[in-house]
Amino acid sequence: MIGMPAAMVSAARQTIHACGLTNVGSVRKNNEDSWIADQRRGIFLVADGIGGHAGGEIASSMAVQVAYR
Repeated sequence: MIGMPAAMVSAARQTIHACGLTNVGSVRKNNEDSWIADQRRGIFLVADGIGGHAGGEIASSMAVQVAYR
């Protein structure tokens, strides 16, 4: 970081730990959400499948896959 004292640069670094969990909930029979966490690349994506709409699970899966490329 340009213009920052070394002590501030060191303090600004953070470690991110990630995990993911989705839940079908109490209304729907299947979960249409998709997610991916790649800590090494710093990529964290979540796509809501919009339950009740045709192809929601396909759309959310495709969104995550395309964005992750």
